[in-house]
Amino acid sequence: MAKLVSFVARFRHAPVVAGVFLATTALYFYCAAVLPSFFSKDNYANHQAIEYIAEYRNLPKVEYAQEGVYFSKLGTTRLLRPPITYLVSAACYELSEPFLKDKKLRLRLGSVLLGALTVTVAFIAFLELLGSLSLALLGAALLGFLPRFAIIASSSGDDVGAIFSVTVLFYAAVLVVKSDRPSLALVISAVAIGLILQSKFTAWISLPSAILLIGFAIRNKGRNYWASSLLAIAMSFVAGLWWPIANMLNYGWHDPTALLHAASIQVLVTESVPNMRGFWSQGVGLIELLSNHEGFIFQTGLSTLGGLPWVPTKVDPLVVVLYGTIASALILLIVWNFMTKKGGENTLLSLLFLPVCLLQICVYIHHNLLRDVQVDGRYLLPLLAPVIGLWLSHLFTCLRRAGSQDEGTSFPFLLRSLSFVLILLTGSAFYQNWQANWLRFIAV
Repeated sequence: MAKLVSFVARFRHAPVVAGVFLATTALYFYCAAVLPSFFSKDNYANHQAIEYIAEYRNLPKVEYAQEGVYFSKLGTTRLLRPPITYLVSAACYELSEPFLKDKKLRLRLGSVLLGALTVTVAFIAFLELLGSLSLALLGAALLGFLPRFAIIASSSGDDVGAIFSVTVLFYAAVLVVKSDRPSLALVISAVAIGLILQSKFTAWISLPSAILLIGFAIRNKGRNYWASSLLAIAMSFVAGLWWPIANMLNYGWHDPTALLHAASIQVLVTESVPNMRGFWSQGVGLIELLSNHEGFIFQTGLSTLGGLPWVPTKVDPLVVVLYGTIASALILLIVWNFMTKKGGENTLLSLLFLPVCLLQICVYIHHNLLRDVQVDGRYLLPLLAPVIGLWLSHLFTCLRRAGSQDEGTSFPFLLRSLSFVLILLTGSAFYQNWQANWLRFIAV
């Protein structure tokens, strides 16, 4: 009987989970239907990759000037990139043909699906971590209504796959920290590693945390470590480990990412060393860049929230204030909880993801400085769900300690009221940004 009660308790929020998924799917589907093509960068290259996979139903061994494969002027092709978004988009494109005639919308359906799944998985992770439905809904709203994420989830491109993969990793981290379902934690951790391995390289920065997690998950599982390890490898292979293995078979054991093969094709096309067009080549050093050279810092922040560097759009001030306040509060809450040594399970999550956040920023700066000028905050968004989760968790810890010690039941009215107000603010910020900045680009 106790097991039955526990089972029912696990799924009592299933209708809410379904509601979150359906609501975000509807939102991103609408955005995908009305937002213009130029809201997505490299639109043509992304569409060509999706159509190729849908037509031939495989990932090719790419060679220079291969028939049917689109190469840009710089000699790049999306078919040599990690394929998760293109595979999902190709499947959605093919399956939706009997129901939808709008080709642009069909090409965007994969991003819509991955975007909705990202918000849903994040909601489940927040609910598992906090045990508070209102705070979990707040976290889902902060993620789902972020204007830049909404654009990514409504456009063709591979950024949404990276965000989804790291969100699954965060859910795995929550399960490992809770440690009450070791088998599920092991499976989700292994799946997260596989998904990351076939996601855009901005997600690969989280691999060190993913490897640590799989070690913790195997330890928590106990008993037969060899069996747990084999299960983890098998699940990782199915979820995406097959892609670097396929690259090693096609392009050599030394090239699991296919980056070397892609660089050799770029050299053939451009007759120059690829990806050496950073700020450094313009005579700009690290100190100048971090001193906000040509608005580097401000543009990065604004494009993370919703600005598009290639489109004359602005970010509504309410969006800037809301998310800027949350980012500042996260830093203060982490410092406070660490100083009082009462971070609890937040400590492990912070140790897993805060170094990755710093590394993501360092890699972004390094890429702009030495490789290619791409001042765009979307490259920082894979860690969006972990950052929101850490903020909610540290906030919940402080509120719980401020009231009582009865394991999260203190201040239920305060929590619900605060969550409700912030959800309204988040939705209002998204709507105002839509009215002020996006509506003028939409042909009614």
